[in-house]
Amino acid sequence: MRVVYQVRLIPVLLILLLSACTPDVTPTVAVLPTPTYLAPSFPYQGWQTYINTAYHFLFHYPSDWKLEEAPNFVRLHYAQRPTLTLTIGFRHLAENAPIQRTGVGAGEVITRGTVTFLGRELSRDVLVYQGKEKAVLYNYALEVGVDELVFTLSLDDFDPDYTSVVIEPDIQIQVDQVVESFELTH
Repeated sequence: MRVVYQVRLIPVLLILLLSACTPDVTPTVAVLPTPTYLAPSFPYQGWQTYINTAYHFLFHYPSDWKLEEAPNFVRLHYAQRPTLTLTIGFRHLAENAPIQRTGVGAGEVITRGTVTFLGRELSRDVLVYQGKEKAVLYNYALEVGVDELVFTLSLDDFDPDYTSVVIEPDIQIQVDQVVESFELTH
């Protein structure tokens, strides 16, 4: 009689054991937060904007640079070192206005990368003398035609003591950003 009791108890224990091991499956739904669209930040935060309404272009520049306008030219002078100047020449394609620079200082011109200017890749041609970077000539400071406009761009330090002139990499990066910020406005 005792054997029958154990045989009946084993299936009951087996059912209890299996039911204890089977997880109680309740479907769960992960609630994800609604994505928030973040507009890209304006890369020129704190910078000034120059707008030329006659030639229909604009660019951004750091607030610690001083802007000077002249016919067919805009010059940016670094406030902490006024001899350091970004010169931007511009004219209409049919306009007879000289915007080409007339020469460069002593040294070797070495191409060091590119920048994007109004959708065009321009070479960054650095004038190096005795191991010091003296100027940056964008597109060798040759004219760049964009639609009905022509531009020239170069960064120079006009300090009379040429041997002491060095244009630091952080300044070059800042000026590259100015060059890349150009937009046509028509």
